[in-house]
Amino acid sequence: MFSQKIYFENNVIIFRVALFLIFLASIFGRSFLGLYIFDFRIGEFIVGFGFIYSLTIFIYRRYYRVEFSSFIVNSYFLLIMLFLLNIFFDNSQNFTTYIFQSSSYIWYISYLFLGYNFFKSFKINKKYFVFGYIGLFFVYFLNTIYFPNIIQNIFQQYSDKFQFNKASEISIFYICITFFSNRLNYERKYFDVFIITSSLILPIVIFKSRSAAIAVVLFFVFEVISLRKNLYTNSKRNIFIFFLFVILFSFTSHNLVDNIYTIDETEQAIAGVFTHKYVYSNTYDGKMPLFYIFEDRLFSADGNLNWRLQLWQDGLHSVVNENKTIFGFGYKNPVPIFNDLNYSTLDGNNKNAHNYFLNVLFTGGISALLLVIYFFYSILNTKKLNHYRYFLNYLFPLTFISLFDGSMENPYFGLMFYFMLSIFFVNKNNIMSKT
Repeated sequence: MFSQKIYFENNVIIFRVALFLIFLASIFGRSFLGLYIFDFRIGEFIVGFGFIYSLTIFIYRRYYRVEFSSFIVNSYFLLIMLFLLNIFFDNSQNFTTYIFQSSSYIWYISYLFLGYNFFKSFKINKKYFVFGYIGLFFVYFLNTIYFPNIIQNIFQQYSDKFQFNKASEISIFYICITFFSNRLNYERKYFDVFIITSSLILPIVIFKSRSAAIAVVLFFVFEVISLRKNLYTNSKRNIFIFFLFVILFSFTSHNLVDNIYTIDETEQAIAGVFTHKYVYSNTYDGKMPLFYIFEDRLFSADGNLNWRLQLWQDGLHSVVNENKTIFGFGYKNPVPIFNDLNYSTLDGNNKNAHNYFLNVLFTGGISALLLVIYFFYSILNTKKLNHYRYFLNYLFPLTFISLFDGSMENPYFGLMFYFMLSIFFVNKNNIMSKT
């Protein structure tokens, strides 16, 4: 039997600790990932472990080619080889940990293979979904009602930054817990919990991000449609759940709107408002159409979307004009457009194109982009994929979010996306415990 499977079965404690850390990352998001351990952040450990684990995938490549498909494994190997060649032929002498940050989208893929071994060896029982829903309630509470000062102080002291959960982080946590709970639990009570939880989480995502809002609302609608058999019985129960959904959704929405302008008048808060207003321009110009062309450039009346459109167009022009189409700008240094404060923001920390595929194009060129596209095509095309009829309702909303956000380069989002994606390759009878 495959030696890694034996290793996994003999280390249940390690797995539970890993799940607990993922649980904490799900609740506290970026703030938790920024905690320092031996001069490295937790998020950097996630990237580093993904890089190391990719080596074991190469060692056991025959096993993975059988369990997944040769097309999936080979496209991943080619992506890694392309990265190594890019580094080797890059004339820049700058060799820092930024290389792993800019190539993180490559190393997160290894968690697909790690998750596969995990779920084949370590069965999930229903209590994990209970903990997941409890975690979603904590996310709701911390982001809408009260975030304890003592926890804020811990992150401000020991993390590189403190911030509330991003819409993308909340969305993937919500989608992963509810989607797999709905697929692996058939009792009506889990459907009710899904509806009630959605009434609390959807308003937060809608409030925080338009693109994430579109994704999660479509996800919710498709989930209700796919689980509509629960609505064919017990009409009184359905009416009660419906009114409870409306009440909780309205309460959460009003609570968010009532607190929209409540900020602490600190230097950090004022700088945040300035950045939000003048760099990201979170406004909408009602005098202009949503999209319009001026001087051969595409603009939008939506401030956030317009910022992205300008970044993408300038980035594409830079790739073409500097002959970086095939292999991109590489991984050793940030893409040159981020030398512009309009795109790097006032603190100069943004180095992401806020579009997964364009981010791959800018760093690795069209060659890396084609390999990434082929990798996902191979997943969609393989016969090893289980629950295919539901797969797109997992893949589409998370991919859509990544078209407008740097989420695929986020350690938590990247880890969760691929780790949970592995479930589709594991037979359902091997996943769920009877207890």
